[in-house]
Amino acid sequence: MQVQALTPDPFAKYRSHQHEPIDLDYLLGRFLSEPTPEIAIFVALFAELLDDAPLKLRYQHAVEERQELLPRWTVELPNARAYKAVRITHVLGDTDQVMVGVRLVGGQEATFVVVIDHLRGSEIKDAFLSGDSIDTGLAAFSVAADPDCTVVDMTLPDARAWIEQGLRRELVLRDTATWPDCRPLLKWLTFRLPAGGIGFRSPVWTWEETAELCGEFFASEKGAPFDVRDHGDLLRELMDSGTENPLCWSAARVDQVLESPEWDTYAPLEVRLDVPDLLRAFISFAHNRSGIREGLTVDALAVVDETAMRYRRDVLRDADSVDSEDRFA
Repeated sequence: MQVQALTPDPFAKYRSHQHEPIDLDYLLGRFLSEPTPEIAIFVALFAELLDDAPLKLRYQHAVEERQELLPRWTVELPNARAYKAVRITHVLGDTDQVMVGVRLVGGQEATFVVVIDHLRGSEIKDAFLSGDSIDTGLAAFSVAADPDCTVVDMTLPDARAWIEQGLRRELVLRDTATWPDCRPLLKWLTFRLPAGGIGFRSPVWTWEETAELCGEFFASEKGAPFDVRDHGDLLRELMDSGTENPLCWSAARVDQVLESPEWDTYAPLEVRLDVPDLLRAFISFAHNRSGIREGLTVDALAVVDETAMRYRRDVLRDADSVDSEDRFA
């Protein structure tokens, strides 16, 4: 979307593609000099989506001067109304897909779809606008129903709170075909949703609950090979990773955990090298306790097996680096 290209991007050099800056005055002048219906539609969209107040006003004046060229829905864009929101949530809690149905003047409908990644601080992973109604989208989802996903009704204020929470995550380095280009359109939507909702909240486990779960694990057959004195603190740190839900482990979460060898750097080297084995045992225990289906457990354990050697190699490399620094200190 061109509007996003108008916004300075402090992280542009880290992105997979970069936008060329646009001369706003030239752009508006060209719109005004070529009063075709196609260009007039862009004028109407810019009039709604720009953040710069003086420039926004100039575009709004241009819309008023060329209303006869515009489809009714573009002229009435400020009167668009959101009327329904749901989220599709995955049993492992990695992502939520928030859907907001919007009704335009004349009965035309559209749906905003926002994918929120809880493995990365509930940032927006993807977002796009669908030309289908929200009910059409949900009907398509039910036909190809994913047994691991559930549709949950949301209030419009809650949908706004969830989306705004994701929009506050400014460091978006993973581009998709539509994100972050559609950020202005998404901000436009949130301004039209009622405020006062409750955003996403991570699962809250008290220290006592975590200690009890650790105790159950170390007392179980799966946890028997490990010593609570050596591995207890390390396990609690692993529990706090990603979604912070100790009972649900996706393949993506496991990969994220084992991608970094920095878990409990104060633990003895031999204990840190046990992380893949500890994870393998705990995931089986946790999923059995929470009723996660076997296929998802198999996927998570497969990642442990695939990345264990790389993880241990990184731990040993870092340990050698620290030893070298100590010798020359």
